Amino acid sequence: MNNSGIINVFQPDLERGSEVSSWAKKMGYGSNKRYFYVQTPDYEDDKKNGFRVFMRACCFIHLKGNRDPSKFVVVKSTDMSPNARSWEPPKGQTEGKDGLHDKSKPLLNVLQDNLLREILEESKITDVSNMKHTGLVLQSREKEYDENTFFQYHVFQAFIDEEEFEKAKEKFAWYKQHPKAFHKLRKDNREKDEIGWFDPHSTKLYGSWSPSIVSMYLNSF
Repeated sequence: MNNSGIINVFQPDLERGSEVSSWAKKMGYGSNKRYFYVQTPDYEDDKKNGFRVFMRACCFIHLKGNRDPSKFVVVKSTDMSPNARSWEPPKGQTEGKDGLHDKSKPLLNVLQDNLLREILEESKITDVSNMKHTGLVLQSREKEYDENTFFQYHVFQAFIDEEEFEKAKEKFAWYKQHPKAFHKLRKDNREKDEIGWFDPHSTKLYGSWSPSIVSMYLNSF
């Protein structure tokens, strides 16, 4: 751990694995949705001294050439009111298929590849540029976790042009006009149903962790 208590998940010799979460079952994903983690080799036998960390990532997508860090893409949770706390930047939990398909792939690349898919699924954005890890990490625990089990949100930044944003917006508009087509999408692709630019008054943040991630990101400038 560093001085802030953040575990270094990029250290060598950590094991990789995946697990079905109770949240995935609750959301109707069944056993097909397995979430990726890294852990110390002795974690199964020594939970007091070892650790397990589930990997997650979030991306702040800005307009190219815009220097305002508070203008970034947010997406709305499907069927929730746009006036409610229903918005968040594209983010997600890294899946086992991302981290275990090629165990030699660097963890940073695993996170980036997973995040690109999350961006496509949640925001319908297909072309981002200059994606980079910001160095920011939010670490916490879910209430059902075993001892010394954590999750980390790794915060990335990327850029798009106005045309890419408008294409994504038009796709969401098309799905609103064709609800049957929207409901035929895979569950992962219909978690969000609207895209916009963050505004603290009109796009209120959703969930347990998005407000903390956004606050951490904006305070880094």
